[in-house]
Amino acid sequence: MFIPALRVNVYLWFIIMQHKTLLFILLSILIWFLYFHFIAPRFIPQQQPPVITKETKPEPITDKDVSAPSEIPQQEETIKQFQHPSDIPLKQKILENNHFNVKLTNRGAVIETISLKHYKALESTTDLRLINSPNTLSVADTGYWNWEVVEENEIFVKYRYTTPDGLSLYKTFALNKYNYGLDFSLKVENISPQPISSTFTILGAENIPYETYDYSDIVGLHSYTDKENNWYVKQEPSPLKLKKNTNTYILVSGKDNVAWTGIANKYFATVLVPSSNQELDKYGFDLIESLLSESTIKPLNLKFYIQTKELSIKPGGTKQMDFLFYAGPKKASELLPLSHFGFDKLLSYGWFGFISKILIWILQGLFALFHNYGIAIIMLTIIIKLILFPLTKKGQVSIYQLQKLQPRLKALQEQYKNDKRKFAEAQLKLWKEYGVNPLSGCLPLFLQFPVFIGLYWGLSLAIELRQSPFILWITDLSQPDQLCKLPFPVLGAKYLHILPLVMTLSWLIQSLTQPKSPDPQARQQQKLFIFMPVVFGILFYNVPSGLTLYWFTST
Repeated sequence: MFIPALRVNVYLWFIIMQHKTLLFILLSILIWFLYFHFIAPRFIPQQQPPVITKETKPEPITDKDVSAPSEIPQQEETIKQFQHPSDIPLKQKILENNHFNVKLTNRGAVIETISLKHYKALESTTDLRLINSPNTLSVADTGYWNWEVVEENEIFVKYRYTTPDGLSLYKTFALNKYNYGLDFSLKVENISPQPISSTFTILGAENIPYETYDYSDIVGLHSYTDKENNWYVKQEPSPLKLKKNTNTYILVSGKDNVAWTGIANKYFATVLVPSSNQELDKYGFDLIESLLSESTIKPLNLKFYIQTKELSIKPGGTKQMDFLFYAGPKKASELLPLSHFGFDKLLSYGWFGFISKILIWILQGLFALFHNYGIAIIMLTIIIKLILFPLTKKGQVSIYQLQKLQPRLKALQEQYKNDKRKFAEAQLKLWKEYGVNPLSGCLPLFLQFPVFIGLYWGLSLAIELRQSPFILWITDLSQPDQLCKLPFPVLGAKYLHILPLVMTLSWLIQSLTQPKSPDPQARQQQKLFIFMPVVFGILFYNVPSGLTLYWFTST
């Protein structure tokens, strides 16, 4: 009796428990329904848009209608508006003409590369990349984002970037009428409800390639005008000089009267020219260093930048700065159209520049005739020698006659050793009797000196000689000739230069085969002149082969 009764009790308890569970579930659903439909709406106010019909129009909002809680969503919406989009895809753009190719990217809205179509890189057949850094014309702190492409066509592209504090930056790149020029502008627009003050730093260019093999030829440039509006271009410190003082060199716009800045090597320049200096404050150069390996030299390079003043922009206001960016050769035909910016001063031949220009013009004419700049240099040297031959001959004859009169002059010196005035009178009488002028020996040399200096600088800076071959191993007249690589450096050079050695040897043979003078003092001078070829051989060992060829032909 006990077990069946127990089974019945357990069964009844189970049924009761099942009904309690069911009752609990039903009550939970009821409470959940009542809470969300009657209690929760009191804590979460529902904002419903006003219903606009044809009969009713919304009333204008006044200051009294705006309450504190309603300002919070507006601020959140404003903050979201100033967030630059993070899903903009990477996009590249090519601007090009017949002279250069400009590759841009929207990552920072910068120039990635500039390739010059008519010039090749050193030891390469590819186009010269004068710019090969994805920082050119970048604005500080914006290079990590992909800018929006607002507008573009074949010769123009415009980018936009939104800063967190509510500034819209617009950068525009466009080809212009100059072969190696770009129009560049930076526009700043305040889209926030508050005035904003900020400064901007624009990197011009950096790390352009060398035009030399064993050392850096990079220099900083800045231009200015005087009271008569004459343009001047000053070379700022080379990387080596900059390293001795500090890694940064800063020019102040107002203090230093800066018109534009840039960096350049021997044959090419990159320059950023602002249309106005009113918004600009500082120009700077920074040192770039990198060690290739423990056994190689440390290349030194520069970058330049400009910095604006603190710009105060009202809500809805804008500031725009326009620039000309030049990246091309220091060639007279390319710089002359930009002479109103003082670009013709980039190619400076020194005091005798007018002579250099005439000689380079003749050299170009000879190249058009012979199609080889090496032969053109030889012919130009011969022409110069023929023109100056009457002066040279007169000077040599005068020196020879003075040497013949040395014994008689010594006799006069002994005769009037106690009376200098009578000796001077007798000396002048003797010179007049034989028609000798002691200055006639120096005068031809003095007149030839400007021609030599003019031709020297002309051949040194003539981009026409760049990668121009002559014969055999002389494949680039703008560089020292390189026959083979040496196991160890000689006079700082890693290659064997034959042309300076041939020049020194031929000059030395000429000196040794000169007839001996009967005068002991003159013979002593001849011995000293024997060392001149050796000295010049050392000086010319690392000089461009075009210059060495000129001096060799001249001797």
